Amino acid sequence: MCGSLAVFWPQVSGVGVESINQAIKGELALSLLLILLFVKIIATSFTLGSGGAGGSLFPSLFVGAMLGGVYGAILNHIFPEFMGNCGAYTVVGMASVFAASTRSPITSVFLIIETCSCYRLLLPLLISTVVACLIASVIDRESLYTSKLSHDVIFK
Repeated sequence: MCGSLAVFWPQVSGVGVESINQAIKGELALSLLLILLFVKIIATSFTLGSGGAGGSLFPSLFVGAMLGGVYGAILNHIFPEFMGNCGAYTVVGMASVFAASTRSPITSVFLIIETCSCYRLLLPLLISTVVACLIASVIDRESLYTSKLSHDVIFK
């Protein structure tokens, strides 16, 4: 299934660093950002659900980058005179989705700041990651990692 998705959208196979960089630079169209967002979620779900090898770090960064890129592109379309670079929204989206999936806002902020060297985004990153963690904890008490552990303990 994932192989057939990658035929049409090769960006979803592998880690996706090139697509993340393109999203940060604003080189991807809104329609492609939306497609890649949902296709990566489907591909990752099939891969992990079938017992295939794959982590959760880069898929969450990829999904966050696409989601942040979509949000930034929509805001830039609605308010073109007030908006700056869409890359900032991409970076904040990456941090937020990673923080929500792992329930680690500070780790997410440090990871993104050190990776992207975007120190001026410290306040938006802190606010978005804390809000994302709060929303995620209301939806599900466990993170991706603790749910894997509890699933393994229950079924062994």
